[in-house]
Amino acid sequence: MKAIAANTGVALGFIDATVPPGRGSDPHAHRSESEAFYLLSGELEFLDGDRRFTARQGDFVLVPPGISHSFFNRGVHSARMVFMYSPGGPEGMFLDAGDEPRAGESAPAWGPEKIAEVLPA
Repeated sequence: MKAIAANTGVALGFIDATVPPGRGSDPHAHRSESEAFYLLSGELEFLDGDRRFTARQGDFVLVPPGISHSFFNRGVHSARMVFMYSPGGPEGMFLDAGDEPRAGESAPAWGPEKIAEVLPA
């Protein structure tokens, strides 16, 4: 976490993330937040509404509130990105429900049970 809603007057949440091969997010939408992604390295397949495409280093993706979206690393190398929420707040789920970081290890993938536990109904 580079910035969280509590430290930005709720203006944004800003995260630096590494996405290992074979990992990503399931399709989801945010009711009142935009989510933006900037690829620092690697490639990620994105779903943005009805559009599926590959984002590469230097690409920027902006998803408005209410639009279903996801990303997935289909490559053989990790991808690195920064992503942000505006207004901030959703990043809190990673702090509240995320797994304790372990040096040199990828965080375990969240299955349907974990996602249902942390996302509002």
